[in-house]
Amino acid sequence: MKINEFVEVSFKKGATFIFKVDSNEIVYKCSPFSGKELVSVNGNLVSESQSYKLKSSHRFVVDGVKYEVNFESKDLINGDNECSLVKEGQLIKLYKLKYIKPPKKPIYYWIPPLVLGALAGVGITQGILPIWLCIVFSVLAFVIVFIFELISNMENWECEVVDV
Repeated sequence: MKINEFVEVSFKKGATFIFKVDSNEIVYKCSPFSGKELVSVNGNLVSESQSYKLKSSHRFVVDGVKYEVNFESKDLINGDNECSLVKEGQLIKLYKLKYIKPPKKPIYYWIPPLVLGALAGVGITQGILPIWLCIVFSVLAFVIVFIFELISNMENWECEVVDV
């Protein structure tokens, strides 16, 4: 999901942060699953590592200028992350990425899975429905809840850009 022009977040692909400094485009990519981190400048890979640490840092030099990209997971439970670019010891830009918890679901959201689950339960205990149909009702109830949860949680990221 593209949050803005310079930040993209995906549960599958990880996060991508783009910094435009002078005439250079510095791209930092990280994956929460593999722990792989890549930093490229104008499409050329300048730093690569694999780490599951909460803080990481990549130092590199472009045209005689020292740069550093830092990534820090401030709070894993609440989804607070920061990615910053430092040029010659001075902070240039900071992206503060935060996961926003979705609001609680209204009662009507739970009615279809509850009805399907109740039908499956009554059908099995009373012998009205065959077992395979009760299993189908149960699986269908699970799939409905799973799909609605997945859709509602996809776009709950916000990014604050701090220019220095």
